[in-house]
This record gives sequence, C-alpha cells and structure tokens, in this order.
Amino acid sequence: MSGSSDVSRSLWLAQNPSKRWGELFFLFYTPFWLTLFLGIIVPYKLYETFTELEYLLVALVSAVPAFLIPMLVIGKADRGLCWKDRYWVKFPYYEFVDRNAMYRVGCLFYALYFIVSFPMFFRMDEKSSDKWELSRVAVDALGASMLVTIILDLWRLFLGPIVPLPEGKSCLQSGLVWFSH
Repeated sequence: MSGSSDVSRSLWLAQNPSKRWGELFFLFYTPFWLTLFLGIIVPYKLYETFTELEYLLVALVSAVPAFLIPMLVIGKADRGLCWKDRYWVKFPYYEFVDRNAMYRVGCLFYALYFIVSFPMFFRMDEKSSDKWELSRVAVDALGASMLVTIILDLWRLFLGPIVPLPEGKSCLQSGLVWFSH
C-alpha cells in the first residue's frame, strides 16, 4: 500500500482508523500466542506435565499483553479517545431484531456442530487398536465440516430467517461479502 488513501479503501482493513489500528495490532500479535502454543507447548508436549499454576501462567503470558500493549502503545487514531471508546476494548456487538431469538437459535446452531462431530471423534477415540492416519483424520474432519454446512444451509432454505422480515425486505447482503466487490 503506497499511501493512507489506499489503506482507507482496503477490502481487508476497516475504514475507521481506531478499528484499523485494533485489527492491525491483533493481526501482528496473533503469531506470538500461536507460536507459544503451536510452536512450543504442543510440539514438545509440555502440556502433559503442566500443573494448574503453569496453565494459569501460560494463559496470562498469552492474554495479558493483548490488554497491556494497547493500553501503553496508543495508536494515533486512539490518542484523542477515552480508553473505553477505543476499538480494541470493545467486543463485537451485532444488532439483531430479536436478540433472545438469536441466542436461542444460536445455541441450536452450535449444537449442530456437536451432533455432527461427536460421532466422528467417538469413532477415532474408542478403538485404540485402530490407528488413524492423518489423511483419514483429515477426510473425516472435512466430511464433518461439510455435513454441518449442509445442515445449516438446509435450515436456511427450509426454515428461513429467525425473525420474520417485513414485506419487500431481505438481508442487506447476499452471498459472501468478499465476492461482492
């Protein structure tokens, strides 16, 4: 990106400067905790000998910098804002016509993932004599993912939206957002 006008028109980053700073911070911070977990703790199986205190320390080492660094290193866009109004402090909050219905239906959606994936994990875990190769695990995982996607799409097609939409109204965007540009 050559200039600030390119950044503001980016399909990847937010238009809001505070939000853009937050996105960039977490984008650059993510490799730190991923390396800690997936590059050190998991490959060396350190978790097998962790006590409760060590689990707490790992959690603090990975989570505390995500709060302290943005508090101490204030982005240019956030300098004039109170800390509670900065993007990195806010959790995503979406507007729903009926929030309670969304929570009830959301729980059902998450249950679909469990209903589909549990039998697959049960088959892998129950027979210790039946060793699974990585390719077989990948095929089953992709199959479970596809089955969940199909069930969610069937819900969308046959049951429709969670709340009734006014006549002539539809969702603001159809399809995948990144394909609409």
